[in-house]
Parts: sequence; structure tokens; C-alpha cells
Amino acid sequence: MTDFSDNAKNAIQYAIEMFGDKVEYILLNTYIVRENSGSFISVAGRIKEISEEELNEELDFIQNQFSQYPNLKITSHSQRGGPIDGVKAMSNQYPIDLIVMGTKGASGLTKILIGSVTASIVKGVSLPVLIIPEKAKYQSIKKVVFAVDEFKMDDEELLNPMNAILEKENAALHLLNIVKQEGAEVGAVQLNKKEGENIILASVVGEHVSEEIEKYATQNAIDLIAVVSHHNNFFDRLFHKSVSQELVFHAKLPILALDDSFRD
Repeated sequence: MTDFSDNAKNAIQYAIEMFGDKVEYILLNTYIVRENSGSFISVAGRIKEISEEELNEELDFIQNQFSQYPNLKITSHSQRGGPIDGVKAMSNQYPIDLIVMGTKGASGLTKILIGSVTASIVKGVSLPVLIIPEKAKYQSIKKVVFAVDEFKMDDEELLNPMNAILEKENAALHLLNIVKQEGAEVGAVQLNKKEGENIILASVVGEHVSEEIEKYATQNAIDLIAVVSHHNNFFDRLFHKSVSQELVFHAKLPILALDDSFRD
């Protein structure tokens, strides 16, 4: 998704540097027209024209920026309506595997995802979302932390996006269990990997999940954070309002929000 901002351009650049010309890209811009004037039809038409013009400019930018990929496959779409409706419309037309979004950084993991559009997409669309903070630049991903709490997860469909990145990047997986108290049952995750094959198991006790994830990521030089977006208790803990806004993380790491809404 793009709103033509620098954050969106950075997310586009990150995605193409990460996946190259091995995948197909859809560049989506959504717009809303307020029905409050007699000239509604002409206003709506002009807004659509502007959206399409800016999409063409974005395509030119991408082609100039990534001339090393002459076979890069990108289609652009201008869609009237909100971001969620736009993504859902695209997913009905195309077999979308992953949404990539840029977000303006701020202190703390919580604030990264609290941006209204990003949060609405993560919570409202049944697709995995890769969230790219404004300062994040793609480099080879060597370590991914996957944070879970006290529940069992054995759905391959849920884990496929993360497993694909692990395989492509030949990255190590840090499976981080975050429990509320000592002695709590540690969550189990069924992975498409053999035990001991580039997997590090860790467990920490803490109530404020985002703090624990950020501490672990900083201490272990993590390159990508993966979380489950719809598991209610964990998601609520992740976005606990009392999390400090002065965390040292400063929104540098991308976040993969895995969707498990198909469980419902």
C-alpha cells in the first residue's frame, strides 16, 4: 500500500530489495471522497485522476530506482474507499500473500503499530502484514525473533510467511516465549524445521510484552520481529497502554504480523 509518502517509498524499496523480481507486486492507493457537495461526481473523478497520476509517478520512480530488475512485475491500482476495503478488494482479485506497509517511526514497538492506518490493516485484514519503519533499511536478515505466549501453535498456514523468509534468508529463528509468571506452561510451536536446526529457544517472564520483545531484540541483534496479530490475549498485552514511550528501540526493526483469524 502507498500514500506516496517517504515512508511508503521506503517500504517499497525495502520490499523490492528483499524479494527482488522473484515475486509480483501490486501498488495500491486508496482514497475517500466526501459526499458533501453538488459537484460530487466531478470531485470524485478528479481525485481518482490524481491518484492514478501519482501511481504512475511512483512506478517511474521504482523503475528508475531498480533498473537492475528489468523484469520486475508491478501493477498499480487506484481504489476508492478506505484502506481495509481496498486491500479486501485486491485480495478478491489477486492471490495476495503479504501486505507491505511503511509507518512513521516513534519511540517504542507499541507506537510503531498504533498508527491508525497500519493498526487498522493489521487488525482488520485477514492477511499477514510486513511493517517497515521509516528508518529501516533492508540488509540480509540473519536473526528473526518470533514472540509467543502460553498457547500451542501448530498451523502451517499461519507460519508460512515467516518460514518463507527464514528459508530465503537462511536466518536463525529465536523462538521467544513470554509468560506472565514463573512456572507458567511454555507455548509450543510446530515449525517446518528440525529441532536444533538454526533455532534458539528462549523464555522470559514479563507483563509488558512489547518491552520484553524490544529488550530481547536489542540484546540479541535481531533483524526482524514476528508476532501473531489476532490472538486476543497476546495482542492486547502487546499493545498495553502503559508501555513507556521512551524505550531505546526507536523503531528500527521491521515487524511481521502473522494473521490467525482463520482460527475463529
